Amino acid sequence: MELIKHLDRWNLTPREKRAIGAAVGVVCLFLVFRLVIFPFWDARHRMQRSLTSKKAMLQEMQQLQQEYRAFVNRSSAVKNRLNSRRKGFTLFSFLEDAAGRSGVKNKIAYMKPSVQPLKASALKQSLIEMKIEPITMEELVNFLYHVETNDPLITVRRLSLFTSGDTREYLQAVMQVETIEK
Repeated sequence: MELIKHLDRWNLTPREKRAIGAAVGVVCLFLVFRLVIFPFWDARHRMQRSLTSKKAMLQEMQQLQQEYRAFVNRSSAVKNRLNSRRKGFTLFSFLEDAAGRSGVKNKIAYMKPSVQPLKASALKQSLIEMKIEPITMEELVNFLYHVETNDPLITVRRLSLFTSGDTREYLQAVMQVETIEK
């Protein structure tokens, strides 16, 4: 209104007054959008993006928490299994006992033990490479059954089989057996 009174001094036609009023209205509308509405929309979009990224971070943290709990449960299960072993347990003596129970003790050509400490732990990894010859498939299966069923922490890491003799009835077995010890 004040603007229209000032426009009267310039002797403008009603059409020119309306055009100037419309221009002023457009400028005011532009300023309202530029200073109020656009910043509000930008803030809203930033908040939505932030919320989306925070949700993704939360899901990742929950996944990591589940993995950590599973790791802790496995770790305590391994500790319980280690504690349930007889005192003075060694992989070497365990394999000799398993060979004796399966009837292949006299067929062991060699047993080469090695021990490596595990990083950041009081535990050590015990590994034995052994060769058994001549052995039948049935004897080998019986021996492997005794090795892998009596202690879940003992595993056969590698097994190589070769035929022995002309009849191919007998085999040579070279294997690596490993476990974790205190």
